[in-house]
Amino acid sequence: MTPPPHLLYTRANLRVDKRMGNKTLQERVQNKAYRIVKLQMAGVIVLSFLALILCGVVCAYSVLLGGLAYALPTLFFVWRVFRYASPSQMTLFMAAFFIGEVVKLTFAAILFLIIMKNLPVSLLSELAGFIGAIISFWIACFWLFAIKDI
Repeated sequence: MTPPPHLLYTRANLRVDKRMGNKTLQERVQNKAYRIVKLQMAGVIVLSFLALILCGVVCAYSVLLGGLAYALPTLFFVWRVFRYASPSQMTLFMAAFFIGEVVKLTFAAILFLIIMKNLPVSLLSELAGFIGAIISFWIACFWLFAIKDI
């Protein structure tokens, strides 16, 4: 038997609740997931600008497309999976997460191959953009989860 909800709050929890406002846990998790994707796409754009300065237009175009080949499936993953982020739907969330990750990786690989086969891109630059998107995802996760507001 659990105690009543008003007894579960401590001063630390109340400080967090004031900072969070009236958002539910599901909204907070969804917002954080979308922020990660936004930072990932920003990382891809920065990498593409660096490639433009260092290598030229074709290189920058290739880096951008390679990064988007990973960032767009990640956006789709977040959109589909994090609608089950409430505490009462944890089983659905875990199932959607695992299936979504497989679909995301498959979709990313297919996009990478389509770009490589059908567009005039530099393979090495496209691969650099793809890897840059993965690294920027991990940097965004590390940076956002170091901030303790969830």
